[in-house]
Amino acid sequence: MQSVTLQSIMKNILLLSALFISVIAGAQGFYGFKNSDFEGWANPTTFNDWTLAGGSISRITHIKDGAYGAALKNEASSSGQLTMAFPFTARSPRFLFDYKFVSGSATSTDTFEVTISLTRWVAGAREVMALIIKRGNSSDGTWQTSSYPFSYFVPSGNPDSCFITVNASINKNYNTATVLNLDNFTLQAPVGVAQRGYSNIASGVYPNPVKDKAT
Repeated sequence: MQSVTLQSIMKNILLLSALFISVIAGAQGFYGFKNSDFEGWANPTTFNDWTLAGGSISRITHIKDGAYGAALKNEASSSGQLTMAFPFTARSPRFLFDYKFVSGSATSTDTFEVTISLTRWVAGAREVMALIIKRGNSSDGTWQTSSYPFSYFVPSGNPDSCFITVNASINKNYNTATVLNLDNFTLQAPVGVAQRGYSNIASGVYPNPVKDKAT
């Protein structure tokens, strides 16, 4: 009888251990930041929180989910460019966003680019700890989800900031009709992090809005 009881105890310990591991694995969340879901607009052509550094921006409703997204367009004066910078102190393993690239013409060679860097201030200079550069020119008229892991150049320590630059085209002779549609920018939280808020950039970690869509 004692042996059976011991076996039962060991079995329960193993089951609880497995459950604990599952809970920790499933607790992984995603960080948002101000207007990372592209829902905040003062009016159809004035976008909150992000900085429009080139081209033009407009509110769109033909998106994957939510109410709004953003259409970043090249103009004759400059190619479309959005920038964002915010405090961020986690070693995020991955960055995700939804996009739909619409080339200005069938013969256009425009290539879009999204750059995300995690940095920190070290010895009077800003050090890039991790970087993602996503480029593409596929223009099939459908929404895609980009899910890319960060490449870390620094093996330990945490960043203090995140910088994002979005270019509708990096070509010198860009097409003025090219548009890059955007939605749902998120940073994946480290494994085991279920609740953590950055009060000045987001309300906290929340379920991935592009879950089961990544390709």
